[in-house]
Amino acid sequence: MSKKKFKDTTVGKLLLGAAGVINPTLGNLLEGVTSPKEAIAEIVKSDISQDDKIKLQQLIYDQQNKEIQAITSRWSADSLSDSYLSKNVRPGSVTGAGGVNTPAFRAYLGSNATPANNTTTKVNIDTENFDTDNCYDNSSNYRFTPNVAGKYFVYAQLAYSSTVLAMNVKKGTTFIYKNGSELVRNINQAADSSSSNYSNQFTLLASTVVDMNGSSDYLEVYTNETVGTGSGNAPSIGNGDNQSFFGAYKIIT
Repeated sequence: MSKKKFKDTTVGKLLLGAAGVINPTLGNLLEGVTSPKEAIAEIVKSDISQDDKIKLQQLIYDQQNKEIQAITSRWSADSLSDSYLSKNVRPGSVTGAGGVNTPAFRAYLGSNATPANNTTTKVNIDTENFDTDNCYDNSSNYRFTPNVAGKYFVYAQLAYSSTVLAMNVKKGTTFIYKNGSELVRNINQAADSSSSNYSNQFTLLASTVVDMNGSSDYLEVYTNETVGTGSGNAPSIGNGDNQSFFGAYKIIT
């Protein structure tokens, strides 16, 4: 049985449709890609805006996340079955299908964080949506250490505000670190020092593709937020599944 072309998969159809609206030239380029990895590479090197790049990469993640969750549900159901095939044959692991995009995880910030002003600080993303291979530590180190080598798509979003004053966030930066060093960042900063240009609240999503060795390499989320002066005012990172989150999955190659 021949392998389905990427453009004919569910994620491929969604991606081509969205890319064609954003930039017809990019849409035409994506017609020829053969995998999510190639699609992400074309998106990253394209001349569309950073926001659109993030949206398209997020679209790929969202669809693959749905597929992972469907597989996980199937695993759970199969584990309760008395059938040998149900217990021993796993969806997504068929020979010749190109592999699976696990390990994968997604987690979010369970309660607001208040890092020190203008200080780079690790964010303890502590509430898991899913963790296919138990590779994310959500209780002590708050890091993802995948146990399979390969290329991974990693993303992190943080929601920035301040504890007391509105329109008082001067700068926010979302970092993804690999092995204790900065891998990628996304930054939003006021145009000048005038408080009239400060923000009330905003979100920043950083993402990239990274090689992981499958043993000791790990990923973490850091932040640096600067707020204006004011009695009791301090940075605040908003909690919630749709505000501050962290995730990654192995790219099928």
